[in-house]
Amino acid sequence: MSEFRRSKAALDGRILETRQAAAENPEAVQPIDHWTVHDLRHFFSTRMRETVGVKPHIVEELMTHRGKEKQGASGLYNHAEHLEEKANALALWADYIEGLVTGKSRKLVSLAERRRIAG
Repeated sequence: MSEFRRSKAALDGRILETRQAAAENPEAVQPIDHWTVHDLRHFFSTRMRETVGVKPHIVEELMTHRGKEKQGASGLYNHAEHLEEKANALALWADYIEGLVTGKSRKLVSLAERRRIAG
């Protein structure tokens, strides 16, 4: 068995245990249907754009895709890394995931806003 399969099997088990612990009737909770790591990429891309509100070109860079602005001739000249925007997007993503895990709705706060609040 490959290391990936072993790790995924362990993760599937932990997900099931967590779902059972949170359920009123743990015996009724079934394992999640077949899923792949690529499904996580679909989820990330969709939620980052629709729920978190990250600009598409930043999502593409976070997924290590080359967006339209980096293809062709413009790709030869455009070396922008968008580090601040990517850091901000990942901070918002962390808040979003924490809300999913804890069940507590959180206001998504940008890094700039966090810095302003921290003073």
